[in-house]
Amino acid sequence: IGFSYKKVSKAFAQTRGKYRKFLLKGIFFYGIIREDCGGADFVGTDGTQGTPPIEVLPPKKESCIKMGYDKTSCPEGYSPNKFCPLDEKYFAECKQDCPTGCKECEEHYKGVGEECCPGKYMKCECNECKGYDYTENNIPAGYIKGESCESCNGWKYKIIPNPCTGFLDCGGNCATGSKTCLSGDKTMCEKCPPCPNACALAECPANAVCEKEECSGKYCRTGCANGYEWDNASQSCKQSCLTGCTSSYCPSGYTCTQDPCTGKYCKIGCSSTSKWFSEETKECCSTSYQYDESNCPLSSHGHCTSSCGNKYSDCVALPSKDPVQICGTYFATSEDKCPSKSFTDYFLVYGDRYTHCLDANIDSTCLNISKGSTFSLSKDLYCGNMAIQKSSPLYINGNNHQIRFSTLSGQVIGNSVTVENARLVAYDRSYEEANVACTSELYSALCRNTQRLYVSGKLKNVTLTTKGGFEVSSDILGTVTYFDLGSGRFRGAVSENSVLNYKALGSAVPSNWNNGSGKVRESSISDGAVMNLKNVDEVRVAIFGNASINLCNDSSISRVDLELSGRQWEYTDGKFCGKLTVNSNKPVDISPADSLVFCGEENVQVNIDSSVCNEFDF
Repeated sequence: IGFSYKKVSKAFAQTRGKYRKFLLKGIFFYGIIREDCGGADFVGTDGTQGTPPIEVLPPKKESCIKMGYDKTSCPEGYSPNKFCPLDEKYFAECKQDCPTGCKECEEHYKGVGEECCPGKYMKCECNECKGYDYTENNIPAGYIKGESCESCNGWKYKIIPNPCTGFLDCGGNCATGSKTCLSGDKTMCEKCPPCPNACALAECPANAVCEKEECSGKYCRTGCANGYEWDNASQSCKQSCLTGCTSSYCPSGYTCTQDPCTGKYCKIGCSSTSKWFSEETKECCSTSYQYDESNCPLSSHGHCTSSCGNKYSDCVALPSKDPVQICGTYFATSEDKCPSKSFTDYFLVYGDRYTHCLDANIDSTCLNISKGSTFSLSKDLYCGNMAIQKSSPLYINGNNHQIRFSTLSGQVIGNSVTVENARLVAYDRSYEEANVACTSELYSALCRNTQRLYVSGKLKNVTLTTKGGFEVSSDILGTVTYFDLGSGRFRGAVSENSVLNYKALGSAVPSNWNNGSGKVRESSISDGAVMNLKNVDEVRVAIFGNASINLCNDSSISRVDLELSGRQWEYTDGKFCGKLTVNSNKPVDISPADSLVFCGEENVQVNIDSSVCNEFDF
């Protein structure tokens, strides 16, 4: 490279004795400039002499980028910052442009809302130091300053209990003359009184509840944990046994707890949220059961339904009259208010407040029937709404006369009564007057919708006709023909070698009542007995020997449900299940009863014959 160092040194001779860089056409020279170089053209910084070194540097762009100044533009809202000293086209970063009014908050102030630029806000407000609720002048007794915060209104503090260093916790009971110190709301003592040593247990026993005597560090037992009770024999807390837990499983619809002693279950609630649990009766009850003495007082109301959880689902206002006449029957609250001055038995309405009065037109002979142990009829009788019953056996020979009853509910023939050779007629009075005064609405008000009429006792060679909600639960002896004119059912026992002719004639019932077909429920038939059933679609019967059932049903009944149960029938030559023969003009579905022993379908012979109605006496 051709140049004159002496010319260059003269150009920079004004800066002597200093380390300098000399740039000539992009070439740097390093050296110490002196007045006298000792005859050398160049003296280096290390004292060497000779020709000056030459360093060739890169272009400005590459130098800036290597030094970190690598940006030439910024996105919208940002401006260049920190420029390259070699070339201001290049810079190190882009700085966000802050809107007008964007500022840093002064000391003890804080920004409101979001930052408008990093660390800056459009609005600042006083730092209130929330949570620091005390100033130095309002710290309560027993407390000292804790954490602090300098707000724009001065210093604020949190408080902590005074540690009262050197004082003791004596449970607030200090020794006489002792100095005290308040730590929070607890009084600390300079000296504690002598320890009473009232507790003797080194630790709290298992399943027990204890208090610790701080001065001795020992425990006193004060009771047993929940579910445990003190046992004097073992001097320990033992698991408590529950009372009233008797079930081996938790019944469906309930929630239960299990007795740890017996493993049995107690009902404690209902699994359905639509029901409520009665602690008194341990029942789950529908929300419709809401009436009791508090909202349905018996002084003016009664109930027609049974209770659940000691509450009722209905509340019926008592009649304003006494007596009151409904469906041809008088009801009164006392015997002397009845027109006939006498009550009939068994039928109570309105929460036991009103009851039947005996009909005034009853044949006086009816009142004498139950006075002895036997009675023989000499004429037809109208016994109205009274019941023939007695606590001891009563035998009535009807001599083929008629005894007629007409009542609203109750029992017309009692359990201990035997009736032979008679024609019994029992009408539900509401059926007779269904189209006159006895509407179903009025019936419901009298609780009639939950009542039935009953024929019990023993019937021998009797013709029985009922009309209405009757249940015949009699023992059948000889031949008995039962004409059911609607809504009745048979629930009795057909004795050995006896015949029951049960004819359901529901079409005779007024149209506003359920005309349904006949029913045989929870009945029994013994060896050699016969049931002839007409228009009966449901038979539930226990078989006690070899017996027959003949079924004749009209077009309204397509099938017959026959539910059977039985037991071993004993003969002199051993025990075996009875044989049942069923003759029917319609298909028969056979099933075993739920809770009784059924010998099996192999002991039942079913004959389907369309001519069965002609072959048997229906």
